[in-house]
Amino acid sequence: MSLIINRPWERPAQHWIEGKGGKLEIKPERRPASYEVFDARNNTKRTEVLDMVNTIRTRVDQWREAGYPGVTIVTRSSWNTGTTRPRASTRSISASWKRLRR
Repeated sequence: MSLIINRPWERPAQHWIEGKGGKLEIKPERRPASYEVFDARNNTKRTEVLDMVNTIRTRVDQWREAGYPGVTIVTRSSWNTGTTRPRASTRSISASWKRLRR
């Protein structure tokens, strides 16, 4: 099973969480943007939420649902492939990944 559970051109719909006994489980929602701070002196950890990132994510979701208002004709035509994913972005990601794997 792959640890990659979301497609790069779609909004993440699920994420991994640590379940009982340290076993990984899939949670069916987008993971809130945050990071953990570990304090080795007190053997504690805390989670810092990234409010600005979560706000940006919400606004991008609204922009997508509204049909990408403000997108140029060139960008829209490159996305107009009959699928929901932007083709130009996907190709460049795939090409970059292939170069990195060499």
